[in-house]
Amino acid sequence: MASKYATVSRLGHTVDEAVDGQDFLTKMGVSDDVNSYRNGESHIRFPTYDVILMDDNMPHMSGPMAVSIIRTLGYTGLIFGVTGNTDSSDIDNFIQKGANRVFSKPLDLNFLSYCVDQETVT
Repeated sequence: MASKYATVSRLGHTVDEAVDGQDFLTKMGVSDDVNSYRNGESHIRFPTYDVILMDDNMPHMSGPMAVSIIRTLGYTGLIFGVTGNTDSSDIDNFIQKGANRVFSKPLDLNFLSYCVDQETVT
């Protein structure tokens, strides 16, 4: 049985999946008390990702909210929002919360790879 991430693997990337923004933060070792991190009481050591893809509508915590928290905690890497909603106010909200770009579904993996390459060129 082929992995659902086979195409991403062929592009040279690995996938670390989280079911929602809260799950992502938990996997990174962030406790429920996000305020203690915001106040500098703890140091977060972020994994190295080529890009974080954050869906807009998820249970427990929306994508824009998760992006905002991740940025507040000091993450400076690429975060791309992904949404089925093409309303400009939703896209703008994602960007205002800290996403570098926002993609509409369905996601074109070749275009995603191109954008990651373009954003990481120094």
